[in-house]
Amino acid sequence: MTSELDSQFTTYTGARQTMSSWAHVVETFDALPVIYQEPFERSVGNLGVFPYVVLAPAIAVLGNKRSTEKMLIKTGTSLSILEHSGHAIQAVTFSVSAVDRVEYGNILIYSWITLRGVNAEGSPCASTIEFNTSSLRHILPFILCLRPAPLDSDQNTLALERSKFDYLETETYKFMSFARESLVQGERVIRAIWQPLLSRPATQLMFLPFKRKIALAHLVILTDKELILIRDDPRSKEKRGIRYGGVWEYIPISKITSISIAEKEAGIWLLSIQQLRVGPVEIYFDGAQKQDLASLQQDCEQLGISIR
Repeated sequence: MTSELDSQFTTYTGARQTMSSWAHVVETFDALPVIYQEPFERSVGNLGVFPYVVLAPAIAVLGNKRSTEKMLIKTGTSLSILEHSGHAIQAVTFSVSAVDRVEYGNILIYSWITLRGVNAEGSPCASTIEFNTSSLRHILPFILCLRPAPLDSDQNTLALERSKFDYLETETYKFMSFARESLVQGERVIRAIWQPLLSRPATQLMFLPFKRKIALAHLVILTDKELILIRDDPRSKEKRGIRYGGVWEYIPISKITSISIAEKEAGIWLLSIQQLRVGPVEIYFDGAQKQDLASLQQDCEQLGISIR
């Protein structure tokens, strides 16, 4: 009987431990942990209405490390991140319009978002928030407010745009699904370029050919409002040629200053997306994609992006 009770207690404790790693919404000022209350007031000021607040506890991340606890605050015009580092709270605030690129990624239960842009002091800045994937629904509002606002259009219009990825079904069902889910209601897909795992022969090891990996599988999507990059993460495990999870990067068209393509080595082309205040995004493609890349450049030029 005692061992049965111990087993139940252990199971309960394990469940509580798991739940304690989930990000959760904080609904009132009094519900804020005391250590956050003064930094919260400094960051937000007197809004009159309590903003949308999520506390993301420290979690185990890849490589046997732990993240730091962070609090995310969303007002109508800004995003603030309060980081509990040791005994102090570090704060960074972005104007929504000053975020130039947002990244979301997940590998099984480990997820993160990274914001890149200029902070309230006018300095280039990047901030990463790590969280348990089960808490994604609480984090989504922070991602969505940085992407194009959904337009009033019927579901048939969205279904039509999603159908533009049907050609991927036989080759990569995973990326087809990711592409469909990435679209915002009302945005129009102009072009998509799919690149499977890119590698080249390197040497021979014990009479077996050895290949040099140049880039993991990725998909570039250009819409009339943003450029979306979906890719595999090298830290994820591969099973039967497929890696768990993925990484999504969203770049508003208005935040792209120029785009260029260049042959880096025989049969390997580099697509470079330049932004004024953050580093470039560089994406490798097989030489067979050269014409599609040139067409992508022309599409970008029609959207007002400079060609280099």
